[in-house]
Amino acid sequence: MTLISSTTVSTNVGQVDFTGLSGYTTYFLQVSNAVPTADGPYAWLLVGDSSGFDTANLEYSWVFYGIHAHPTSSPIHTAYVGSTNSSETSSILLFRRGVGSDTGEGFSAALWIHTGTSGQRTRVHGTVAATTYLNESAGGLVAGERTTNITMDRIRFTFSSGSIEAGTISLYGVSN
Repeated sequence: MTLISSTTVSTNVGQVDFTGLSGYTTYFLQVSNAVPTADGPYAWLLVGDSSGFDTANLEYSWVFYGIHAHPTSSPIHTAYVGSTNSSETSSILLFRRGVGSDTGEGFSAALWIHTGTSGQRTRVHGTVAATTYLNESAGGLVAGERTTNITMDRIRFTFSSGSIEAGTISLYGVSN
C-alpha cells in the first residue's frame, strides 16, 4: 500500500476530500477517531468523477449491519438498507446510529474501495466502530456501491450534519 494523502483535522471542516485519484483499482480509506461538532450525525462516504461528487438520491446502494451495546439491556442488532426504494441513497451510509461528540466518543473505519479503470461501478466494503451519541459502544459491517459506472477520481468522508471537529483520515492506493 502507498499512502496517497492523510488529513489530521484540528479545526472544524465540513468534509475531507481526496481528489485527482488515478493509477489504482483498489484504495484503502482509514478513518481514525473522527469526531463530529455535535451529537448524532451519521457517517457518510461519497465518490465522484471529473464532474464532481455524486450527491443525488439514488446514486448509491448500500447495506449496513451493526450491533451496539445498550446500557440497560442485551446488545441490539440492526440492519439498514439503502436501495432504489430508500430515501437514504445520496451517499454510502457508513454508520446510522448517530456518532457521539463528547470526549472519548467518535467514529473509526477501515474501508476498501474498488473501482475499475474504464468506468466500472465503484464498490465499498469494510468495518466501522464508534461511540454513539448515547455513549454506546457500536460497530458493524458496511457494503455498498455507486449504482452506475463512473471513472472514479475522488472520495469524500463527511458527517450527515455539522462538521468534523477532530480525527485523522488517510487514503492509500493498493498496488496490484
